[in-house]
Amino acid sequence: MRATMPSRAGVRRILLTLTVLILHGATPWPATALAGAPATTPASLIELRRHTELAMARGDYRAAEMLVETYLPAAQRLAEPTWLVFNAHLVATRIKLALDKVAEAEGHALQLDSVAAAAGSSDDAMERAIAAITLSQVRQRQDRSAEAADLARQALAILRRAHERGRITRQTFERERLAYEEVLIAAGSGEKSAPALR
Repeated sequence: MRATMPSRAGVRRILLTLTVLILHGATPWPATALAGAPATTPASLIELRRHTELAMARGDYRAAEMLVETYLPAAQRLAEPTWLVFNAHLVATRIKLALDKVAEAEGHALQLDSVAAAAGSSDDAMERAIAAITLSQVRQRQDRSAEAADLARQALAILRRAHERGRITRQTFERERLAYEEVLIAAGSGEKSAPALR
């Protein structure tokens, strides 16, 4: 079955969760300056999110990922809610990056299929070459689909932990759980997450 990108509403819900996590965890976070990482304060986290989202809006998810990873050494030494925020943000950018690669691979495969159909049976060598390239693209798509699904599972675990620690409400958790299930379906796994928390 052909994988599809998650809806814009789904992506918006994912980004909304990250905002909620930041707002719920910002107050107790101390300023921290570690070697190799910028000072981490509530203001710097908001600034990080702004720059990361600008990079994502440009479609530069590698840059967004690098921005988040720059802060990870500092985040790992702060309180757990802070770590959850950074981890969730990093997972979200990686999911989008993986899904973009899935769509890119599928686009190539569809183009190659069209070329093969247009070639007909007049050039068997050409058809065999195109079939081989298409198979390679399909395998790439499958690999990226698996990666996106794995990252979505990680994100669900992060959200569950945030809910267990009272950082997000049950209503928010349920809404975001559905958003990540969209990612799992888009990645071709067709699975659903664990039952909701009670």
